[in-house]
Amino acid sequence: NCPDKSYGLVGHILVDPEGPRCVSGHKGCAQCLSDDSIVEEYSMPSATCHFADFARDAKANVPQATKLVNRTCFRLGTLVATIANIAMPEKIMIAGESSFIAQLASMTSQRHQQLSHSQAAPVDFEIPDHDWALWAKAAAAQAIRQYVS
Repeated sequence: NCPDKSYGLVGHILVDPEGPRCVSGHKGCAQCLSDDSIVEEYSMPSATCHFADFARDAKANVPQATKLVNRTCFRLGTLVATIANIAMPEKIMIAGESSFIAQLASMTSQRHQQLSHSQAAPVDFEIPDHDWALWAKAAAAQAIRQYVS
C-alpha cells in the first residue's frame, strides 16, 4: 500500500525508447507489452480491433502483425535481459494470455543475449501454454481461501 506503487514497478522500465506512451506518460516503458497497448499499436487509425484479431493475424503471419510481434519480442527481450542482469535467475517463465507472442519470434532470446554480459550464464526460458481454465481455478481458489479462512 505504498503511495508510489504504480510508479516504481518493473512495468515502467524502459524497453523501447521509440515505443508508445503508457497511461502514466512514460515513453516506451514495459507497459507497452500489455495486451491493450499491443492492440492500440495494431489498430488502424480508422478502425479498431481486439486482441483476438491481432492474435489471429500474428499466427497467420500477416505482415503488419508479424512486424508488431518482432517489435514486441524485442521489447520483451530487453525487459528479460534487464531483469536477468539484476536478479540473475536460472530460469525465466513468460506466461499469460499473450505469452504466445514470445514463441512466434526468436527476437526475445536474441535481444536478451545482446544485452547480457558475454560471460554470463545462459538463462533458461519457459513459455507454458496459457490455459484460462487453470488460471480461473487458481484465482477462484485464492478468493475462496481468503473468504473461508
